[in-house]
Amino acid sequence: MTTAPPAHGADQMPAPPRPGFSLGTFLNFQYMITPVLVQGIYILVAVIITIIGLIAMFGGGQGAGLLGGLVIIILGNLIWRVYMEIVMLFFRINEGIQRVEQNTRHR
Repeated sequence: MTTAPPAHGADQMPAPPRPGFSLGTFLNFQYMITPVLVQGIYILVAVIITIIGLIAMFGGGQGAGLLGGLVIIILGNLIWRVYMEIVMLFFRINEGIQRVEQNTRHR
């Protein structure tokens, strides 16, 4: 037995809005640019932390030395990564809340 396709009428749900960038979503703060910026800043600072650690390792001055440089590279990047993951968590929570709102609005 086959069923007939659903009729196109008032009882159908409208299509949810497409996610993505548009001027309207940008001006209403529905599209967030900060997560993209956060990813770029993460990479930049991770490179800076690594360079600082390498300078400490091989700088030849009264610096931290080999062990201190390794600690800076490993712990510095680890702490930086955890911090940035916490920041990104807020954006992921926001995205989840927006999806729940869209799903409940269109029912």
